[in-house]
Amino acid sequence: MVEFGSWQAVVAVFASLNVIQAVVGSYVEPRLSGTALSMSPSIVLFSIFLWTFLWGLSGTFIGVPIAVAVLTFCARHPDTRWMAILFGPPDPSIGEADALRKDAIGR
Repeated sequence: MVEFGSWQAVVAVFASLNVIQAVVGSYVEPRLSGTALSMSPSIVLFSIFLWTFLWGLSGTFIGVPIAVAVLTFCARHPDTRWMAILFGPPDPSIGEADALRKDAIGR
């Protein structure tokens, strides 16, 4: 209050910082880390939420590496390769349905 002089300015700064944090934490960071790790951004968020729910703070840090390991395992085996294609990054040259179809017929 001493810095700003009025409650409206304090509330405006507080609300602005919360909106910025929500946008960066829910959209920008998962998108960047998903691109860097070759994962879907939704899988990044899901793995963080799931492992945080299961293991607490330590699950927050280990959730994405576990998801990367699972996707790597799925990509190596023909029976689960469809999961790696589905949850991996979208390939701009072909759609996901085409990728699944081509993988299923072995081309």
